[in-house]
Amino acid sequence: LVKLLCDRGGTVDKKDKSGQTVLHYAISQGCEEVAEVLLAAGGDANHISKGETPLCRATSKSNLALVKLLLAHGANIIL
Repeated sequence: LVKLLCDRGGTVDKKDKSGQTVLHYAISQGCEEVAEVLLAAGGDANHISKGETPLCRATSKSNLALVKLLLAHGANIIL
């Protein structure tokens, strides 16, 4: 479903009321496939929400696969 929405021009980095993107939620839930689709569609691996990037969130969840995926898509370790 996420791929279909991205393929049809869905806004990948749309933020909710708290400033979080779908990528933040995918990382929180450990959804590697969803995160990969979002990043491939141009999702921002460095978007900061509540002082936290997707990489920070993946690290806090100890999800090495997501950390590697984010780094492969340009996540900045300095942010």
